[in-house]
Amino acid sequence: MISYKHMEYFIEVSATKQILKASENLNVSQSTITMAMKTIEDKINSKLLIRNSKGIELTYEGFLFLAHAKRIVFSMNEMLNISEENNISTKGEINIALSFTISGYFFANYYAEFIKSFPNIKINIKEASRSDIEKGLLNGTFDIGLFNVALLENKLTLKYETILKSSRKLWVCSNHKFLKQQSISLKEISKENYLMITVDEASKISKDYWDNNNLIPNVIYETNSIEAIRSMVANGSGVAILADLVYRPWSLESRKVEKLNVIEEIPSIDVGIVWAKNNKTNNDVLNIFRKFMKLATNAI
Repeated sequence: MISYKHMEYFIEVSATKQILKASENLNVSQSTITMAMKTIEDKINSKLLIRNSKGIELTYEGFLFLAHAKRIVFSMNEMLNISEENNISTKGEINIALSFTISGYFFANYYAEFIKSFPNIKINIKEASRSDIEKGLLNGTFDIGLFNVALLENKLTLKYETILKSSRKLWVCSNHKFLKQQSISLKEISKENYLMITVDEASKISKDYWDNNNLIPNVIYETNSIEAIRSMVANGSGVAILADLVYRPWSLESRKVEKLNVIEEIPSIDVGIVWAKNNKTNNDVLNIFRKFMKLATNAI
């Protein structure tokens, strides 16, 4: 039988890519972790993990199981939190605005869990640019914003909490020459065909770290579409630097995308909850949503 603990172990192994490191982080023996991985694979009759020179990597089936395991672990933790705080009877309404990346790659699962857990709280959602979200928070159109708070402009009138930091890494195809190295410099990357993501002011952030290192990437394509870049990287058309938040190891054509560390410091995407200091919305509702999101991102 696959237990809750087995799924916790699988999530940790997936994150650390090492049985030893996972066992140290979880304070259990390596043999316990190894047996848990074998139990999971035997029960679902699929190979989920493969060992290579970089440690442990997920197979396609392992990637799917990881998403499933994360949902179950999060749901369990979230339900325990609800029991303790007795928040399920709270009623209210909240207007939430999301940046494009947060909308497409972050919030969907959390929204589904929230409305199941808090049926008496109505959520109204709108997708907008970061600047429009800030304006909406200040004029009362929105109660909560979710976007990259590293870009926040109205710091005197808006408050925020960072709930997730997602590092940016280099994406390459599965047979790229860079895979023979542990990490890559921006100077090396600048010699490759480069795919530039422009959504949510990403090109502005990119320009800053390229300029800071006195380098210019060889940009062959600019797009708002992360999926277009994923496919082009997987097909060997170029490389890109994107956040782990939007990373998926397979393109729509079922071709593998690998990621590598960049030697230079690259800014992370700092997903944050933002609200106006003078917000008049039901504080109980706002607090429940903020606690829920912090718990969710810690669990997953």
